[in-house]
Amino acid sequence: MCIVKYYYLLSLLLTMALMINTAVARLLGFNIRDEIPLVFGGAKKSLVSGIPMANVLFPAASIGIMVLSLMIFHQI
Repeated sequence: MCIVKYYYLLSLLLTMALMINTAVARLLGFNIRDEIPLVFGGAKKSLVSGIPMANVLFPAASIGIMVLSLMIFHQI
């Protein structure tokens, strides 16, 4: 049950990141060809910054499931 909560939280965070990136691109006046890489490229940085942060924040026994869920949502 606890892992399901993490997936809901991660999907909510991913949705928020995509919406913020879209809003910023539109506020800055980017055309659609420039908006698409901005929106999807901005959300992909979570894997690079998330693994070192997981090593600091979580105990070693739970990092595997955290990184696995991060890798799954990284592909979306």
